[in-house]
Amino acid sequence: MFQFLPICPLESSHFTCTGSTETTGVPFLASSQTVVINGVPLARVDPISVAMAYVRATFAAMIVFGFMSTVSIIMTFTGERLDRFAMIMMCGLIACFIFGVIGGAITYIIPLVPSRERLVRKYCGKTFGICVDPACVPADAAVGIEEDATQFTSSNGTGESQSALIQELITCRLKIARGIDADAMEQQTDELVDRVDQVFGEAA
Repeated sequence: MFQFLPICPLESSHFTCTGSTETTGVPFLASSQTVVINGVPLARVDPISVAMAYVRATFAAMIVFGFMSTVSIIMTFTGERLDRFAMIMMCGLIACFIFGVIGGAITYIIPLVPSRERLVRKYCGKTFGICVDPACVPADAAVGIEEDATQFTSSNGTGESQSALIQELITCRLKIARGIDADAMEQQTDELVDRVDQVFGEAA
């Protein structure tokens, strides 16, 4: 990472919080920082998340540079006359700020995943506490999650029928992560999502 910008992501995970931080070297000159990420790891780097991180970083940089236009605006209000070049620069910075704000907002408004995957994450998140698709975790992690899924589901406070369906959905998705009959499990996922959606709709 170069000053908060990830240059080459090595892995992706569903983030919950940061753990301990270790810094080595000379701060601000030549140093490296290691931060422990607490969350659910994914089997592979998520290209959509990585691309979106770069896009949002670009829009954030546009906002920072565009904010410099406030200096020129203040100068105009104090009676300072700006030459042609300064006016062009001020307009460019204002446009940069506006595009940065609008573009950054759009990245949070437009959904990045299909509605089916959002529902899977939503319902599995009622057990895990974070919206995660168990089918995306590494195979070795899937084994451990499957062992604890029953305990998590039974203690999450949902109704009995809801808990049973969520448990079945989690088990189905974990089988995909372990490479067990993926096509059949995807079809079963569609059926379970519809059933869970119907149960929660009736409960509401």
